Amino acid sequence: FPDDQPYLAQHYLGFVFACDIVPILRTTTLVQFNAQDYSGLVSSMLVYNVSDEADFIGGILVPWGTRPIGDDALPDTIIIQSEFGTMSLTVFLETRFYF
Repeated sequence: FPDDQPYLAQHYLGFVFACDIVPILRTTTLVQFNAQDYSGLVSSMLVYNVSDEADFIGGILVPWGTRPIGDDALPDTIIIQSEFGTMSLTVFLETRFYF
């Protein structure tokens, strides 16, 4: 079927760095690399502890990799060339409540 997506990678490399800036504010950075198609992503975020059981999070997710291309034979399909190349730049805000 033209919409079936193959499993793109079997080997990943990753790195995580996290530290507390002050007791209520911490930063986290993640780098994930697909060693088969040389795509990857970097995610960086700040976590602000709003109260005892609530966090406010802001961050950015930056992917890299070869972008998908269209298939001339099947105009409604695309050819995925790398796993993280299909993602777009993402900026996010998130609120988490724990109970």
